Amino acid sequence: AQFGATRTVDPAREDLLGHVREMTEGRGVDCAFEAVGTQATIEQAFELPRPGGPLVQVSVLLTT
Repeated sequence: AQFGATRTVDPAREDLLGHVREMTEGRGVDCAFEAVGTQATIEQAFELPRPGGPLVQVSVLLTT
């Protein structure tokens, strides 16, 4: 918000996918960018783009 965002979502406390669907009238985002690398964020990132929309993943999921 401090840099001009008109809406913010805290995915730790709110339903990110639900907010994205609401904001995009069910279409999904034009492009998703995943850089955290947790199982949850990677799975979530695949649900965010509109059909055919790109997902850029720059993180690596490390398992032990």
